[in-house]
Amino acid sequence: MTALPARAFALAGLGLLALGVSASAQSPEEIFEIRVRPVLAGKCLDCHGRLTRGRLKLNSREAMLKGGRSGPAIVPGDPESSLLIQVVRHQIEGKEMPEDGDPLTEQEIAGLIEWIRLDAPWPAVAQAELVVEDEGLSPSAQLYLDRVRPVLTQRCYSCHTDEERSGLRLDSRERILQGGTRGPAIVPGNAEGSLLIQAIRHEHAELRMPKDADRLSGAEIEGIAEWIQSGAEWAESAAPMVIPRRAVTAEDRSFWSFLPLTKPDVPLAAPVGSAHEAIDHFVDAGLAEKGLTAAGPADRRRLIRRATFDLTGLPPTPAEVDAFLADDSPEAFEHVVDRLLASAHYGERWGRHWLDVARYGEDDTRGLAPDGSGRERYPSAYVYRDWVVKAFNDDMPWDLFVKGQLAGDLLAEEDREKALGGLGFLGGGPWSYDLAEPPIARSDERHDRVDVTTRGFLGLTVGCARCHDHKYDAIGTHDYYALAGVFNNTNYHEYPVAEPEIAKAYEADKKFIKGLSDGLTEYLNTESGQLARVLALQTSQYMMAAWRVTGEPQIPAARAAAQGKLDLETLQRWIRFLAKEPKNYPFVKPWQEMLADDGGTEERAQGLADDFQRLVLEVSAEQKKLEERNRKIIAKGTPLEEVKSTPMPNGFESFFDQHQLELDT
Repeated sequence: MTALPARAFALAGLGLLALGVSASAQSPEEIFEIRVRPVLAGKCLDCHGRLTRGRLKLNSREAMLKGGRSGPAIVPGDPESSLLIQVVRHQIEGKEMPEDGDPLTEQEIAGLIEWIRLDAPWPAVAQAELVVEDEGLSPSAQLYLDRVRPVLTQRCYSCHTDEERSGLRLDSRERILQGGTRGPAIVPGNAEGSLLIQAIRHEHAELRMPKDADRLSGAEIEGIAEWIQSGAEWAESAAPMVIPRRAVTAEDRSFWSFLPLTKPDVPLAAPVGSAHEAIDHFVDAGLAEKGLTAAGPADRRRLIRRATFDLTGLPPTPAEVDAFLADDSPEAFEHVVDRLLASAHYGERWGRHWLDVARYGEDDTRGLAPDGSGRERYPSAYVYRDWVVKAFNDDMPWDLFVKGQLAGDLLAEEDREKALGGLGFLGGGPWSYDLAEPPIARSDERHDRVDVTTRGFLGLTVGCARCHDHKYDAIGTHDYYALAGVFNNTNYHEYPVAEPEIAKAYEADKKFIKGLSDGLTEYLNTESGQLARVLALQTSQYMMAAWRVTGEPQIPAARAAAQGKLDLETLQRWIRFLAKEPKNYPFVKPWQEMLADDGGTEERAQGLADDFQRLVLEVSAEQKKLEERNRKIIAKGTPLEEVKSTPMPNGFESFFDQHQLELDT
């Protein structure tokens, strides 16, 4: 699927706003990283990196410009004249490349062509990546890098690294030799006697690996066995691991849902009088094949009832039934259908089906919602709902219906106004807010947008490829992350759907109210901090006043507050706190034990109160030190340039791009 300028819809404010997002096309450097480097590393460097067949290396731009026996491999800016393109297209007889592998796909060739057309940029970061770092490695170590490491990483690490299932790790030679609860995983030089080989070949009586997943291919098993037999030598490499992309096979392309539509021959044999349309012939032919006959035509009362329920979800009124029964014209039922299609209830009935596809909702789960509801509400969600209903009622063209939901704010002016409300398809959520670390939350949000877009418009579960190549559909992880990258380069943005002057006044009022709110919050935080420090120094006084109320003296709280010249409301809060369940407040347990012992004495109460005040002051001093250390950590880790918040609904701020700092606690 090509990059889509995805857009989203605002669900904030007073029903005045809609959102869009801005997408950036792939830069030349991104084209190299995403579309060229993987092809060179995976398909070319074995012969033109580690080896120099034809005296040609393809591990740097300079080497490609220098070329080999046949001349330069590329002509920057001119892909058609570039030898590299000619040989991967198999245009030169006897020089079809890759020589010992499958031909490049059309998509891979297109990536190389686009890269050369852009003057073949070679980012500085890639210089080290494509330089062959493994020269001089032993054959066994080279086997590990080429054929073993990718399999272990993709198929084994999820269970046998940090999780250490059965005590086994597979991310170092030492741990593989150490093995797990069943002993060493491998015996260098003896593949047949290695537990790992027995498990992946399914030859072991109890072990079938990978567990709960497809078996390794014969080539994968053969590579691991050959590595063990050669001594199982390890190798470290800073170069990124080349993971082959999922190939699209001829069998994949022949699956029925991917084939172009065809017009089948209409069966002609059908009972006389039963078939009125072409589809009726297919139904009748199917019934005849099963030895069944069609039910008789519905009477007029049933017919209008069925049609009305089907198109509007509501029963016909008695007047509508009577009018249809009294209409003897041949066009009577056609008039009923036209009336129902023109009804506003038609869009309400059928728009609901699309709203299910779009996962329409008017709030998101948010445990830390300020109003305590556990939900983040979107007062303007109805705008997208109403847009879908209106699209059905207006018989909006399908292509505009799709474009409006993915890129409505980028359409031409004549269509933009009609399409803007459809942006709620993406902007309507879900949003993760403070349910996870910002990078994880943003990834989950992108995942949902990939999933709903591909399920809704392609009928494919592309979301599976977030973790692995799709097992059934021809979708690889590279497809998933190419599309996720589009959504990563799009941001929530609000567009007014009200009149400009109303929207301008709304924004001005919102800015003014936010300024007042921020000022009030800062004032309250400052005053609260100062008051907390003052009250910490009066801890012992309040505890003694609380003892006079709940301990031996048993005097009224107002009198105790007056005697100690203390605040009555604060004293009452102390009394409630000192009576809390010690399970959650263990520091009050000695105090409660004293009260249970006939109320205790004033001397004993004073001692406990003084000890508690000392503890409060020590904790406050430690907290102050932590805050000072954390301020330094934040100052050191925060970029010098301002990092803007990732835009989200309802003004929520999420600094996805800011380095996630680990603070002291």
